[in-house]
Amino acid sequence: MPIYRAILILLLAFSSLLNAIAAHEQEKFSRAEQHIKWGAIGGINLSKVDGDGHHGYHALGGTAGLWGIYAFSRSNWNPRLELRYAGKGSRYTEKIQGNETKEFTSYSFTLHYIELPICVEYVFLERFSVGIGLECGYLISWKERNAFGALDKSFRLAPKRYEIAAIAALEWRFLPRWAARGGFSYSVLPIRGTPDDILGQRHGQYNNTLHLILQFEF
Repeated sequence: MPIYRAILILLLAFSSLLNAIAAHEQEKFSRAEQHIKWGAIGGINLSKVDGDGHHGYHALGGTAGLWGIYAFSRSNWNPRLELRYAGKGSRYTEKIQGNETKEFTSYSFTLHYIELPICVEYVFLERFSVGIGLECGYLISWKERNAFGALDKSFRLAPKRYEIAAIAALEWRFLPRWAARGGFSYSVLPIRGTPDDILGQRHGQYNNTLHLILQFEF
């Protein structure tokens, strides 16, 4: 099955789940108790690419975009949607020991995505919420470099145009219109190469990302 069809099926299934939750909540509350909240987000990503042989969240990228939730005044459950840019990738730095210890980047893999995360959130203790969901990403550009410069893309296996990832996040609303969010995402399907085999042997590469975001409500 082509990757874009798998992504479409998973997103439609998750969207159906969110619609079912929203419909169930709408039946319980009047329209006066339902409203849409939305705003802007911005922050940083710390990422690595599992399967490339390097370890550690050494790649630093940015993330920014818009968010919205369908809120219910007397319910702890809310569906959430975002549209955002995200920088991901991998970076490996080596040290040269001599009279002076020097560091240099011997490899970097930079990926730029436009993402559409959809999730369901549960609010607790009034100021906190936790969410899980899926994230569909479209790769707008990529680049690989080593210590000698950019690598020729014609001799490199190109990453796939689409990514689908599982996501989880924790939010703390520290002011009426401001919140901090910490989260994690991991590719469900490989971004480059083929999926792992039944014995667990890794053949593909997977985005593994931590993010810290500031959120503002309009």
